[in-house]
Amino acid sequence: MELLCVGGMNKLFTGNSLLGLCQRQCNQIQAGESSPHLPAPTSWFSTRKSPGQLWEEHRRSHFFPGTLPKPFIWADPGTIITMGRPVTIWCQGSLQAESYHLYKEQVSQLLGMWVAWNFRDKARFSIKSMSPNSAGQFQCIYNSSSGWSERSDYLQLVVTGMYSKPSFSAHPSPIVASGGNVSLLCNSKDTMDTFHLLKEGGAGPPQHRESRFSAGRHQAVFPVDSVNISHGGIYRCYGSFRFSSHVWSHPSDHVDLKVTEAANTTSLSKHKPDFKSASNSQDYTVENLIRMGMTGLVLVVLVVLLYQS
Repeated sequence: MELLCVGGMNKLFTGNSLLGLCQRQCNQIQAGESSPHLPAPTSWFSTRKSPGQLWEEHRRSHFFPGTLPKPFIWADPGTIITMGRPVTIWCQGSLQAESYHLYKEQVSQLLGMWVAWNFRDKARFSIKSMSPNSAGQFQCIYNSSSGWSERSDYLQLVVTGMYSKPSFSAHPSPIVASGGNVSLLCNSKDTMDTFHLLKEGGAGPPQHRESRFSAGRHQAVFPVDSVNISHGGIYRCYGSFRFSSHVWSHPSDHVDLKVTEAANTTSLSKHKPDFKSASNSQDYTVENLIRMGMTGLVLVVLVVLLYQS
């Protein structure tokens, strides 16, 4: 378990969970020594409270669940971040909040603290350069004069670009008729435990499949049944290992899934009877019969007149 220690001119320090070691670590950093425990989150805001006060707040928030409404947690620009890119975790609570606390993975690990003096209803925790150590599962809470809040929902933060990219393809083809079926196959020669499917444009959460070993490769199949126009778009897949599920590979090459008009609809349109043409033909037939009848009547009259004369 690790705790972020604070001290001095709003500087942020890291240290062990034991308060004495934490204080010593803070003193070491103030003396110019570096900390091997966590990457320095230099843009995270700290507090002027002493390490003892911070530890007590951390302990109370851990052992005494809050009753105030839980805050809302999200990440900007998103929860799937390329290695080395920045990301900001936001925690939005109450206008009465006095401080916000960010936790990672285990409920006993306090990652950061924000004193609500810039934004009263929300706090910002910035990661300047995403890394495997930064990825994981996060929650946040806040406190006010009324007590502590409940913990937020979990935020899953993923880093990509750690391993080589998997292969990705569509079977039988990336061009599929509406109503048809297609399978998206993600595979790798590496022993990936899980594959993840994403569609560009933020259309829904990622899909996850455990890998199966077949034909010398680890692979997963993502079936797409009863395809419609909403399934069209650009897809990519990633791979990860079980021991680090929040650390993904480089993205695969993309598959552009195109949905066409259903084949049977096209066939029907080609062979659909032309009722208008049939109606016109019937009209012409009636007109011809009338003309023939009139002609026959005229001939009969002429024959009668000739016979009388």
